[in-house]
Amino acid sequence: MMVKKLHLILIYFSLSFVGLLSYSLPKEATADGAGINQTSLTGNKSAALDLNVLVGKGLELYNMSDYQGALTWFDRALARDPNNSSAIVNKARAYYNLDKLQDALQWFDKVLVIEPNNVVALNGKASALADMGQNEEALRFYDKALAIEPNNVNALTNKGLTLSDLDKDQEAIVLYNRVLEIDHQDIDALGNKGWSLYKLGNFTDSLLFSDKALAVDPYDVVPLSNKGLALYKLGQYNQSLVWFDKALVIDPNFVESMVGIGLDYDKLGKPEEAKKWFNKALSTDASIAKSLANSGLALSNSTEYREVVGWLDQIILTDLSK
Repeated sequence: MMVKKLHLILIYFSLSFVGLLSYSLPKEATADGAGINQTSLTGNKSAALDLNVLVGKGLELYNMSDYQGALTWFDRALARDPNNSSAIVNKARAYYNLDKLQDALQWFDKVLVIEPNNVVALNGKASALADMGQNEEALRFYDKALAIEPNNVNALTNKGLTLSDLDKDQEAIVLYNRVLEIDHQDIDALGNKGWSLYKLGNFTDSLLFSDKALAVDPYDVVPLSNKGLALYKLGQYNQSLVWFDKALVIDPNFVESMVGIGLDYDKLGKPEEAKKWFNKALSTDASIAKSLANSGLALSNSTEYREVVGWLDQIILTDLSK
C-alpha cells in the first residue's frame, strides 16, 4: 500500500489491497507550508489581524481533522478578502481531505490564478488529478512544482506514487531515493520505496524498508501490514501472521491485514480460518465485495472457495481501491 502526501497533508501509501500499502494520501502542505499569508491582505493592520485570526481558526480545526468546520472559517475569511490566497489554498486542502476532488481542483485553480507558482497548489492539484485517475496530467503538475522547488519532498514523493500507479516503479524508486538523500528517515519515502520493491518482486529488500519505516514509527499500520505481506510472499506464513496481528491491534479495522491473515491461513492449510478472515474483511469494507463481484467472484456467497482463494492470491498486485 502507498501513501501520498499533499504538501499540505497526507497518505501514507495509496491503498492498493491486502497490505499493498504504499503511502497514498498525497502529501499535503503542512500548516506552515500553507499557512497565513499576510501579503495578500488589503486594508489596515487591524483588518489584516482579523483575517489572520479567521484563517488561523480554520487551520486549527483543519489540524484536528475537522475539515468541514475548517471550511466555515476559511469562507469567513474569504467573505472579507476574496483573493486571500491562504484561505483559498487551505479551503482546497479541506475539500481534498473530504474527498471532494472536483471542489478541491476548483479552489487549487483559484490559487494558481493569483499565484501561478504556488507549489502547494500545484502539488495539491496534481494529487487531486492522480486520485481521479488522470495520472499523466498529474505528472505534468508535479513537474511544474519541481521546476520551482526541485527538492520539494512532497512533490517528489507524490510523483513517485503516481509513477508507481503507472507501474513505473524503477522511476519511482529514483524519486524516493532523492527524498531519502534529503531526509533518510522520511517514513513515506521509506514505505513507498518498500512497496515499489515489492511490486518489482524484490520481497527481501521490501521487508528491509518496512523495517526501516518501523524504526521511525513502530506503530504505523502501513509498514506493519506491508511487512506481513512481504513475509507472506517469502513463504514465512506464521511470521507474517504476527505482523498482520500487530497492525490490527493498532487499527482493528485495517482490512488489508484481515485479508493478509486469510491468505496466510490458506497457505497454512486452514481454509475455514481463512474464510472467516476474508468474510470479516468483506464486512469491514464493502468495496472489496464490489471488486470481487466485478470479477465474477463474490467471496461471501461463493461455494468455490478454493477458486476464490487462488484468485485472491493472483490479484495481490491489483489496486482494488479504485
